[in-house]
Amino acid sequence: PYSAGPVQLLGADDQLARSVPFIWANSTSPYGPVALGLAAVVSIATDNSIVIGVIAHRLLSLLGIVAGGWAMTRLAQRCHVSPASALWLGILNPLTTLHLVGGIHNEAIMMGLGLVGMELGLRGIDRLSTRQFLPLLLASGFLISCAGMVKVTGFIPLGFVGMALARRLRLRYSWPAWKAIAAAIAAQLAALLISIAIVTLVTGIDIGWISGQGGAATVRSWLSMSTAVGVGAGLVGMLLGLGDHTDAILSVTRGVGVLIAVAFMTRMLFATFRGSIHPVGGLGISMLVMVIFFPVVHPWYILWAVLPLAAWANRLIFRFTVVVYSAAMSFFVLPRGLGLPPSTVVAIYIAAALSFAVVCLAWWVALRRARVSVLN
Repeated sequence: PYSAGPVQLLGADDQLARSVPFIWANSTSPYGPVALGLAAVVSIATDNSIVIGVIAHRLLSLLGIVAGGWAMTRLAQRCHVSPASALWLGILNPLTTLHLVGGIHNEAIMMGLGLVGMELGLRGIDRLSTRQFLPLLLASGFLISCAGMVKVTGFIPLGFVGMALARRLRLRYSWPAWKAIAAAIAAQLAALLISIAIVTLVTGIDIGWISGQGGAATVRSWLSMSTAVGVGAGLVGMLLGLGDHTDAILSVTRGVGVLIAVAFMTRMLFATFRGSIHPVGGLGISMLVMVIFFPVVHPWYILWAVLPLAAWANRLIFRFTVVVYSAAMSFFVLPRGLGLPPSTVVAIYIAAALSFAVVCLAWWVALRRARVSVLN
């Protein structure tokens, strides 16, 4: 999967290759071995049936969302946030349903594994002096590593669990900061390398995913700040008669954006170590900044930040912003991430409006009947 695109591997006449959007038809896979291993299981189990395969992948997405929901309730309790509010903002978010389930995007599995790993890691740190500590920490490292082997951004929780561990080691054993951080880095790095080795052996997929990152950056996403600035600067240059230097400008603006995101994430990691911010909050804010400055941003990428932040942030402005963004983006981009003919879009929304009206009518009738039975 890391040597060629679907068309080269399967042939232009293959039904699976024909179902891949043209922009990705000749691109190597940008996903890690966990995502591809699960996809292989689905392909084998469904005998490469597209319809049944779509259903099976959506079931996998639902499992990832259920796992993420379980973790979010526990993380919300840790942060003294209402679990119901966290689930409402994250799991019941229309972007989660439309894109992670409807569009079958790998964030469902990535976030499910990452959030469960985060909860198990923090639970293990709470039991530092007990026998449960090491199994919980290893399970946490394995699950978060698997999340990163879906998409590389899934590795980020490793750092925040590690800094939480370093802080606990320093407070518990009075270690100097450098020793506590070094011990935590060693523990997380060992868990990462062991997990990569296990997944590579089980799936039989090589480590080409490590060097194959960045292929998606060929897409120019209007939601990416660094890309928007680069494209805008290139357009100004063309209007001034300086020629089209957009690609060169993009390489600069995107690079600066990544550096800003990395610098901010480093700040949040050390804030977690100092105890200035909860690890869940540090993760959520870091993800938010990363999404803002990421070279390619799709509407559902904001869920990288919303899911952990929903379990930590309880400010009204945060919830209001999430609601407005989620409602708007549910109409701007449909689940497949690409445009559809206007007539198809109109038909979809008319059908949705009629279905909503039918559900409301049925609910109203049910309530009226319930009231009548109570009065009798």
